[in-house]
Amino acid sequence: MRSRLRCLALAVWATASCAQAHELPDNRATFVMRDGNHITATLYLNLPEVLRRALSPQRSFAEFVLVYSAMDPVAFKQSVEEAEARMLKALQITDQSGRAPVEQQWQWPKVDETRGELQELAAELLIAPNEAPHDDLAEVHGDLVTASATAVLRAKFPVEFDRVLAVSYRPKQVWVETGRVSPDIGF
Repeated sequence: MRSRLRCLALAVWATASCAQAHELPDNRATFVMRDGNHITATLYLNLPEVLRRALSPQRSFAEFVLVYSAMDPVAFKQSVEEAEARMLKALQITDQSGRAPVEQQWQWPKVDETRGELQELAAELLIAPNEAPHDDLAEVHGDLVTASATAVLRAKFPVEFDRVLAVSYRPKQVWVETGRVSPDIGF
């Protein structure tokens, strides 16, 4: 009887853990140390919501999606590129000494892809206005080079990103020779 209760308790705990893991914040940042001073960054953003906050915070999400998905392509491109430039200016990444990277290259999704995503969301909102629209996170890629080797980064994200879960790691690599068992692959 006790073992059944333990199994039941374990099953309830596992289900609750999975449910909580699924509710991670939408916006995330991953920083990967490649060399002592070379870091790749990936921002995973709910881009339609981020753009709403940047371009038209007074509008509801549905109103923003409907208005901007129908916007003239040239005006849409200009608005989005200006918003991205403002947000990149507000994005502050520094090393342990408080210095910004000497090089920062960021690549946002193509504007046409973003416009297409808004148009898909608009269609979903029109077809099923009472259901939450499905939206995948967009990836913004960054390549950062600091003046010298660093073990610490600090990031201040634009307010349009809201709360951001930051994840950092330095990959461990081992070669696995042809036909051989690998050395220990540690975590």
